[in-house]
Order: sequence, then structure tokens, then C-alpha cells
Amino acid sequence: MKNLIKIEITKPKIPIDWDCDESVKKVKQLLANGGREAFRNLTRYEKMLNGTNVYFIQSGKNGSIKIGEAQNTKERLKQLQIGNPEKLYLIGIIKNVPRIMEKEIQAKFRKYHLRFEWYKAEIKEDIKAMINE
Repeated sequence: MKNLIKIEITKPKIPIDWDCDESVKKVKQLLANGGREAFRNLTRYEKMLNGTNVYFIQSGKNGSIKIGEAQNTKERLKQLQIGNPEKLYLIGIIKNVPRIMEKEIQAKFRKYHLRFEWYKAEIKEDIKAMINE
């Protein structure tokens, strides 16, 4: 009989009193008040809500738009380009925001949803306006 290796998988323990909704509100409030430096004072669970870039990539000049999140948007664009026959264009980035921001933006454009994280090109002007706010 072969020797078996025991692998123990541990999940991070989240404190019982941790309230995700309250943490999200706190992070949103800090962002609204322009307090990005204040993220250093958040708990590690609240920091999970921080630290990504939301990107908007368009397939071709008039094609559908992908709303996604990545730490390195240039590298993500290269990865997506490999499997796409159309030239992809980075049309905008919202930097250093909570990861939940991606989901909120996707929810905002739900009626334009095509498949997975891809949306109709009609949202392009709304995206530009949102980035310039």
C-alpha cells in the first residue's frame, strides 16, 4: 500500500461579528469622501473589498464591451486579445476601487447584458461619462 499524504485545507476565519454590508457601506463612504488613504486603517476583511481596477474593453471599434476587474489591466488586455479575432481596445479604467465596484457597474448596465461580462456597445458613452465624473 502506498503512503498517503494528508493535506489539510484551511479556510480564512471571518469573525462572527463581521458585517459585510456595513463594511461595504464604510468603504463606499470613504471613497465618496475621497479618503483612499484611509483604507490603510480598515480591517483585513474590509481590505478585501479594495485594491483592483475596473476596466472597460471594446471588441473592435463598434463591438461589445467587457466590464471586468484586474490588478494589471494591460496584461489582462493581452490575455483577452489572444482568444479574440477582433482588435480589443481599452476604452477606460477606474483605478484602485473596491472589487464590489465591478459588480455594481455590471448591475447598472444589466439591461444591456449580452453574455458573461460582455455588454452592448450602446453603453460606451455612459461609461465615458462615468469615468470622467
